[in-house]
Amino acid sequence: MNKLGLLALVVAASASAQDIHNGTITIVGPNEYIDHYSTYTLEVWGQWDSPDFIEGVSAMAGFGFDIEQTIGQEQIVSVGNLQYAPWAAAFGTDPTIVGNDMLGISGGQLANLFGILNPDIDLGNPILLFTFEITTGEEHVWNIEFTPTNPNVNAGLSFYPDSENGASIIAPNDADTSLTMNSWAYYIPSPASTVPLFLMLAARRRR
Repeated sequence: MNKLGLLALVVAASASAQDIHNGTITIVGPNEYIDHYSTYTLEVWGQWDSPDFIEGVSAMAGFGFDIEQTIGQEQIVSVGNLQYAPWAAAFGTDPTIVGNDMLGISGGQLANLFGILNPDIDLGNPILLFTFEITTGEEHVWNIEFTPTNPNVNAGLSFYPDSENGASIIAPNDADTSLTMNSWAYYIPSPASTVPLFLMLAARRRR
């Protein structure tokens, strides 16, 4: 292949990469010490990185996925009190709770067709999708993780490029889309793991 042909491939690949629509779902939790016998609120956010998501014009359309506790099930005694953000609440569903997993979460908003159907459409990006609560028990809390999983067959995350038009881009269903699902994790050394360190430090001080 000559240099011109190689350059054409590089330019084409670069143009193609710019057409990718990247959706992201992220769980945000407390970054302070988590105590036992306590309740904490976690937030779930959605965001689009796409050349077709234009600030002030585009809008999140909807979402659908599960949230599973992937680490530390014995340290959390319950999850629940899921509260959809106002923009998504009209189409919010009641999830099924299995253990500490919440299954079948979904919500969304209508496009503002003709500029009159949904005049209060939320154009935020990133945008809060919902919150939920976790409650700790008697166990020492040292290593827990919650993860978004299993995008809905209809849409893990979707947006309207034009908020006054019902056409949407859907990830991970549509071509040139990707969906990243970011966990929230909390970790501190367990009490057992700190004992050897404490003994070593004490031994050094005695020398």
